[in-house]
Order: sequence, then structure tokens, then C-alpha cells
Amino acid sequence: MLEVTLDEVRQIEGIHVGFTGTRDGMTNEQIVNVARKLEEFKDFYIHDNLRKGALCFHHGDCMGADFQAHGIARNLHYNVIIHPPENDKARQFCVGDMILPELPYIKRNHNIVEMSKYMIGTPKEDIEQLHGGTWATIRYARKNEIFASKSEYNELFIVLPAGQVIFG
Repeated sequence: MLEVTLDEVRQIEGIHVGFTGTRDGMTNEQIVNVARKLEEFKDFYIHDNLRKGALCFHHGDCMGADFQAHGIARNLHYNVIIHPPENDKARQFCVGDMILPELPYIKRNHNIVEMSKYMIGTPKEDIEQLHGGTWATIRYARKNEIFASKSEYNELFIVLPAGQVIFG
């Protein structure tokens, strides 16, 4: 696995998909719909002449949903970029293509949002919660100017526990 800096990752052209989910993991319905979204992004990349760069998937390397999404992205041949947490208590230690330096959870989650053209969130609740990293990351993406513009190329998708996909 190649150790990289944030500046090096910012230089990578292509499609960057960010992911946030809970340590409790995804439901089967969430897994199915995350796989569908990642397949859609890959098809868009292949068929709409965007192959000029890489197809990248960013996650926070925690147990549960990050680990599950990591497997999906690897099976779809994404370049996986790992944003590990400074605290390794819930870390999964996935093996990706690139790994960034460890950071505190909040800063790490913000970096994932800021580096992504598409963002997928898989909360364990249907209704937004004021606590927890997944909902905090979704809120940050909503407030981030990249996703707030809701352009065709910058979208936030929330996959609820029963599998419904809603736009951020």
C-alpha cells in the first residue's frame, strides 16, 4: 500500500467517491444499494469518457460499514484510498491502494468529504441524529459548498437502513 499525502491525492484526476457509515455495519439493503451506486459511478466513468483519471473510493478504515464498503469497492476495481483514524480502537486495518496519515476522526471525515465528487452515507437510523460520526459527516457534506451546489457531478446519497436512497 502506497503512503500518500493529502496534496498527492488532490492531484489525482478522475472520479472520487467518499463513504461514511457506522461501526455497526450496513443492513443487507444498504449493501445492495451501495453496490448499485458504485456500479453506476463506474459505468458513468467508463461510458461517459471520463477515463482520463482514476476511479477512487475513499473511506475511514473503521470496522463495520467501512469494511463492508471496502470489499464492494475492491470487487468493482476501484482504487481504494484509506483515511485512517488516529485512534485505532475501532480501526479495521484494510489494505487499499493508498493510505493517508492518521488523523482525528472529525478531520479525517472532513477530508473524505472535501476530496470526493460523490458521497455515500449509510446511517443506522432513518431520522437524522445529532450524535455520531456518520450523521455529522453527512451534515458536513450538506454544508460543504461542493455538495451544497448540487451540480450534476457533486452529489450526496444517503442510503437508509431499509435501502431507500435519498439525495442529500
